[in-house]
Parts: sequence; structure tokens; C-alpha cells
Amino acid sequence: MATVSLQNIDKFYGRVQVLQDINVEIDDGDFAVILGPSGCGKSTLLRVIAGLEEHQRGDISIGGAVMNATPAAERGVGMLFQSYALFPHLSVSKNISFGMRMRGESKAVIKERVANAARILKLEPYLDRLPKNLSGGQRQRVAIGRSIVREPKVFLFDEPLSNLDAELRVEMRLELAKLHDSLAATMIYVTHDQIEAMTLGTKIIVMHLGKVQQVGTPLEVYYQPANRFVAGFIGSPRMQFLHGTVQGVTAESVRVSVPGVAPGIIEVPCEPDGLKAGDQIEIGIRPEDLHYRGSEEVRITGLTTVVEYMGHASYWYGHIAQQDRELVAHLHRALRVDRGSEATFTLNRADLYLFDTEGRARRRLQVDNENLQTQLAAAIA
Repeated sequence: MATVSLQNIDKFYGRVQVLQDINVEIDDGDFAVILGPSGCGKSTLLRVIAGLEEHQRGDISIGGAVMNATPAAERGVGMLFQSYALFPHLSVSKNISFGMRMRGESKAVIKERVANAARILKLEPYLDRLPKNLSGGQRQRVAIGRSIVREPKVFLFDEPLSNLDAELRVEMRLELAKLHDSLAATMIYVTHDQIEAMTLGTKIIVMHLGKVQQVGTPLEVYYQPANRFVAGFIGSPRMQFLHGTVQGVTAESVRVSVPGVAPGIIEVPCEPDGLKAGDQIEIGIRPEDLHYRGSEEVRITGLTTVVEYMGHASYWYGHIAQQDRELVAHLHRALRVDRGSEATFTLNRADLYLFDTEGRARRRLQVDNENLQTQLAAAIA
């Protein structure tokens, strides 16, 4: 397999720039997921890597070799699209081996590689079937098999599960994870579905408006988001934001006042990085960090708008009058809260996220939970 290096990649459609200064290193064996909303440039970036689109600036290297002028067929990549693109009149075996037969490879090599791909993808009982006699998940596996027999350096997936129903998406996520483990292959996967990204990726590349916002492991982009966009995009339900004002800073914390949140001044453990008293700031809160009538030191009270009871969990939606903002909280499945009633939630100040007016995050610091109350009391005093 191979590493993939993208250095200073720019891509234009006429005067419109769709990719801007993309710099990413994908290691050998990575399952790298390019994640972002529709129109952010993620599929375009994948097509540029594959050689299906030309870029105007920068270098693309695969396995240490610069591929800028190399045709798509010679880059050693296998690409899987949203559409299965199977020939309806050909059997599974012939669909998988189609490219090899067109290249004139020997029957013995074709037979060996098709058998190996069928074994990996559990398609052995279906090799003589036509695509119309397969389920959606099986058709997707046939399309993957067509890539496997090419023995590519890198596998490229462009939202391959978007046409499947919810149950099949879960099934195929598991199959793709197993495939990555069994092949130890370098894979680059494009999706707008953060669940796919978090469960499949060893490395996540978050994109927005043609730019890379952050590159990191799933837990890094979740717990240490680089900016407000990443924080608000990753998570389901997503992070919510309240307005606040900086009251002061120390070497390892920022004191903020947040209307509608008690106590009056909260000392948030993070790197101040240039913040000063009087600066406006946004405070990020994840729904799972809010605890109904809990014992943590930070308290928020809101008016219940609606509660979604989903069986395995519940979600509380309410209004914070002092902020004129909506808030979402994760409830234990057994809790019941009446619509229109006031509900109080608590959270640990170490679970707060801070973002400046330009959306840049302040790096969070780990704090000993047993000493939080003592440190807070000392800060307020």
C-alpha cells in the first residue's frame, strides 16, 4: 500500500476556487475520512487525488511519487462511487473481473483474484448471480470487489453508502471496517455523515468552504475541535453555543460571565491565548455533558419546549430566556420532564468549550475533578 501526500492543492472551476491550499498527509494503512457538509469540496478533492479532475496548483504524491501529470489509470487507485455501476447482464464473477479481462490478464490470475475478493467480501455463494438478484449491500460488495482485484495502492470511496437504507448502512459500515483490517490498506473515504466518519476513520479531515478545518483522530476532533465550525458540525445532537464575556484570565484559565448560567463567574480551564477582560466569547456545550438536576458546579435553567423519547435515550429541548437561545440536553431514558416546565441542568466547568469572535477554539486543559469546587471557590473569591 502507500502514503498519500497533498501539498498546497488549489482547484478552480473558472474563477470559482473550490479547493484552497489543501495540505494533508495520509499514512500507509490509514482509513482517512474526508468529512464536511454538501458543497464543501470533499468529493472534488477525492477526484483530484484519483486524477479524474485537474488541479491548478500543488503536488499530489502517492507512495512517494508525484502524480500531478500521471493519468488516472496509472495512479494505482481503486475508486468506488455512490452508484454501484454494475453491468446488469453480467454475473457477479464477471462484474468483478471485468477490468482484468479488458486488460487481457491471464485466466489463472483472474480466477485467483476473483476467488480471493469473493472470500474477503463473503460473495462466494453469489458469483453466478446477476446484480438484479442481489440486495443493495451485496451489490455494494461486488463494486468493492471490482476494486480489490486491481490490487490498488489506495482505495477511494465517494459516499458509497448514501444509496442504502439505514439498516444496510450499519451493516456495510461494519463490513468496510472489517475490510480495512483484513487488507491493511490505505483508504480515503468521503462522507457528510459524521457517524460514518467517527466509526470508520482512523484519521478525520474536516472540510468547509473548500478549506481543511482540522485533521485528527475521531476523538481529537470531537474533544479538541480547532474552531467553532468543527465543534458545531461534529456530534449528534451537535454542540450548542451561548454568549459570554471574559472577566479575566490566568495562565491556565479564563474567567467568563454567561447570562442565564450560574455561578456569576465561571473559571474555565483552557489556554487563554491572547484573550483579555471585556472580550466577547462563545461557550460551547455538548448535550451529553448536561445532567438533569445534577451536582456539578455550573447550573443552567431553561423552559422545556419538547422532549423526544427515543427508547434508548431522551433529548430535552428548551429555551434559555437570558440568551434567547435554544438548548439541547441528553436525558436518561427513564426521566420524564413536562412540556412547559422549568428544568435545571448542571455540568462540569471542565466540559465547557471557549471560542473567540473569529471562531477559534481555546485549547482545553485537563483538571482534577475532585478539586473543581475548591478551585472555583478560590477563583470567585
